[in-house]
Amino acid sequence: MRILKVKTEKRSLGTFGEKRAARYLWLHGYRVRRRNYTGGEVENVELPEIDIIATKRDTAVYVEVKTRTLEKMHPCEVRPAAAVNREKMKKIMQTAYWYRAWHARGMKMRFDIIEVYVTEKNGRKRVAEIRHIIGAYNKNTIFGHVN
Repeated sequence: MRILKVKTEKRSLGTFGEKRAARYLWLHGYRVRRRNYTGGEVENVELPEIDIIATKRDTAVYVEVKTRTLEKMHPCEVRPAAAVNREKMKKIMQTAYWYRAWHARGMKMRFDIIEVYVTEKNGRKRVAEIRHIIGAYNKNTIFGHVN
């Protein structure tokens, strides 16, 4: 029963962070197109999820959101963006290319990470800080230099 409660709390925190990240993007001139986009199934393979897809001018921005509660973070813990490892980047990129082919043809692509830091008091969550890492990674980051 404890495992289920932890997963539910984590999912609730993640949803809270994603909502705040979407609002942050909107306030900064982005148009949020999709949230929790998977693209469905391609050739019997489930595509990985992208937390937020937004556009600004001629660029489609694919955003991974990482939310942490400040009270539960260890002082030596690395930034939440570090949880987006190379494998996760590849998966997000795979779904992004699928999305682009159907919905954002001709647009530039950019991969961002948004870190949402939350405080919790009396059961209420509040955003302490949002860090937007613009262009956090690209295909060269993942696959090495590509000509």
